[in-house]
Amino acid sequence: GNVKIIRRIAGDFADAWGFGFDVGARYLYKNWIFAANVRDITGTFNAWSYNNDELREVFEVTGNELPENSLEVTMPRIIAAAAYSYVIRERFKILGEVNLDITTDKKRNTLIRTNFISMDPQMGLEISVDDIVYARFGLRNLQQEVKSEGEKGYTLMPSIGAGLQINKLGIDYAYTDIGNVSGALYSHVISLRYHFNHNRKKSPSGSM
Repeated sequence: GNVKIIRRIAGDFADAWGFGFDVGARYLYKNWIFAANVRDITGTFNAWSYNNDELREVFEVTGNELPENSLEVTMPRIIAAAAYSYVIRERFKILGEVNLDITTDKKRNTLIRTNFISMDPQMGLEISVDDIVYARFGLRNLQQEVKSEGEKGYTLMPSIGAGLQINKLGIDYAYTDIGNVSGALYSHVISLRYHFNHNRKKSPSGSM
């Protein structure tokens, strides 16, 4: 379980405080891993307040109404996943994963969508050596796109990554949207992890 307190600041014009809850679970069976994560399970609430003195001149010139204090709610999001780990000559491991990212804020531009929920299938592959060095590949964000000629097609967002586990310290890097093949911009994501428990039990993937 996870409890989060959110602080958001939009320059001198607005700021918000919020709170929410996340829950997750994982089940291991032989070389299989099954997991589920529910973010913002009760809805995450953000209370916004605005500095109307800073906004007044711009809004009067553009003919807009000054905003009032408001409450923003982030709807729950569910991620269900399954993975399988295969060991090659003890030193090498291959971990394949598929998951379903389910949003509950009505219809989105995803492969599977209804008027109430949208589902975005994703997949990934991880290759590790001695549970120390990791190479990762992924596909996500499959969307339908309408071109200028009126033709319809699909775009997706590939990603690559690498990881290094040195004793209790883990360093991970990911690069998304390789070659700018989707409508989203690329991102670099860097993560640091530290395991406080000395004798940790490894999962089939070799990680926590």
